[in-house]
Amino acid sequence: MKKGEKYTVFGRIKAKPGYVFYDPVTLIINGEELSSEIEDYTLENDSFCFYYNITVV
Repeated sequence: MKKGEKYTVFGRIKAKPGYVFYDPVTLIINGEELSSEIEDYTLENDSFCFYYNITVV
């Protein structure tokens, strides 16, 4: 990764058995809330799939 370049992160978070995700979802990474910056996401009962654009610092 190069400093100043933009990249897209695709993620899938799967809940433990017996748990499910509900809308709205709050995504916190390294103590910073990113929910409002997520480009798009889907909820599939026990999975939260999203993509997020980042700029390398």
